[in-house]
Amino acid sequence: MSVNGVHLNSPLGIADIALGSTAWSAKTVKSNNPRRADRVRLISGRNSPVFSFGNDDPLADLQETGNQVLQIWNARVEEATQEYPQLRTVVLMRDMERFQFKIFEQQTVAFDPAEYIWTLNRRNNLEGCNVHDGFHTFTWQPHGSQFTIIRQVAASARSFQIKKPNALDPVDVLNSLGYSDSWVDFFS
Repeated sequence: MSVNGVHLNSPLGIADIALGSTAWSAKTVKSNNPRRADRVRLISGRNSPVFSFGNDDPLADLQETGNQVLQIWNARVEEATQEYPQLRTVVLMRDMERFQFKIFEQQTVAFDPAEYIWTLNRRNNLEGCNVHDGFHTFTWQPHGSQFTIIRQVAASARSFQIKKPNALDPVDVLNSLGYSDSWVDFFS
């Protein structure tokens, strides 16, 4: 760990690494152009209103179901912040074909259910949009209960590209290691 933190085996999924009173969730996300990305979709766990609230028909009342999804998230955040008052999410966006990356960190927060309107999209997933600016903030999938948070990329995000090194000559590498045929035994 670069911060000398401790890796947590957390069933909450929002506290992966801890150091003192701070915990981080570490997320990696594929991106076609991390440098220009201004939003990122973060898979944030399985929030099941069926299991947690006994909501047997999540599509009957979309607003109620969306509120329950956020209540589950908020309970996980509250539980984690009892032990780690500073709860953060670090995101690494990556394009492995071009070795381009963007990294940023944000505070992990609870969400006020009253701030979001829930609708059904064409894939029969719930989408939560902010009532003030219409920003699509959440997606929840009834089949599997996957909860996704769509975050603005932090203004402090850092973009970088790793340059591919020149190819190494295998013979030179073996010679630098002091390789000899005595390292290998062949059997017939």
